[in-house]
Amino acid sequence: MKPQRALGATRDFDRHPHRMRRWKGALAVCSVLCTLAVSTSANAQNSIFTIFDVPNSTSTTPTSINAEEAITGEYRDAVNIAHGFLRARDGTFTTFDFPDAFTTVPASINPGGAITGFYYDANLNPHSFLRARDGVFTTVDVAGSLGTYANSINAEGEITGSFDDASAGHGFLRARDGTFIIFDPPGSRATVPKSINSKGDITGYYFGDSWHGFLRSRDGNFTTIDPPGASSTYAISINPQGTIAGYYIGGECWHLFLRAPDGKFTTFDPPGLECSWYIPDLKMSINPGGAIAGIVGGYSGFSGFLRARDGNFIRLSQGSYTPLPVSINPKGAITGIVRVAGVSHGFLLRPSAERK
Repeated sequence: MKPQRALGATRDFDRHPHRMRRWKGALAVCSVLCTLAVSTSANAQNSIFTIFDVPNSTSTTPTSINAEEAITGEYRDAVNIAHGFLRARDGTFTTFDFPDAFTTVPASINPGGAITGFYYDANLNPHSFLRARDGVFTTVDVAGSLGTYANSINAEGEITGSFDDASAGHGFLRARDGTFIIFDPPGSRATVPKSINSKGDITGYYFGDSWHGFLRSRDGNFTTIDPPGASSTYAISINPQGTIAGYYIGGECWHLFLRAPDGKFTTFDPPGLECSWYIPDLKMSINPGGAIAGIVGGYSGFSGFLRARDGNFIRLSQGSYTPLPVSINPKGAITGIVRVAGVSHGFLLRPSAERK
């Protein structure tokens, strides 16, 4: 099942994270771009913008940053196989693979440095994993599943994501002790949890008559999330206060929304992108202060945005680079992707005081 598309969008973004590798298929091999720092734009004075690559990689794609500015993600080798990486605050790299995995794709890092994501085994069967801070791996598989895809890990070590059985996709919550809770919002035919906060509240989206956002409270109660006028809704990220950020389709355009803990919606569009027609990977992140960073797209290509907690947008362009954010930490540091000569590289943008 595919989400509703707007104005010619051509990808199935949604049921599984492994189908969301939009920039990977035809990347040209190039020499590794050395880490560099460049001066920032007038709208980001005193910020530091750093481009980085895993040594000897052909592309680097961050997915998550924690409060200590530890960054995880995937990189590609010379034969285009994905592996995991961890970049420490000092810029040093640790590369890793789940033991005997064919590919490893990290999705989320928590404040303690534990990482979750998914991997494919030698027979190309998908599984999820937990990598502890000390590097010890644990398989995270729902019993009897045909594929398990972890998307988010919180400060308590709880993991959420989706899994497939013979009939549909479902949500799961894995407790720190390894026990699982299986869940679906009422009426769901496919469930895609995307984010879990420190309280254990989970947000994501599900398919019923169309795509809808949901909130699963720690007590197991569900709330459907649809901004006014939405025909399809994709809730992506939840912060510790319970504020949710995501995308929705209204009319023929994609828009963005913020849902406060009291249920109040704020809808918005980045300046100049009032009618986005293509959301490349449903990437968006909201931090505890309410700052939101993410990616939108239009006829002119992909654009990144940063919306401050006061609702103002901050320009992210850095000289000739167009940063595409995927994750923002509590201090406002952002990681994501920049494209240079058709190749993806990672970036870290450390904020000035007013961005925190």
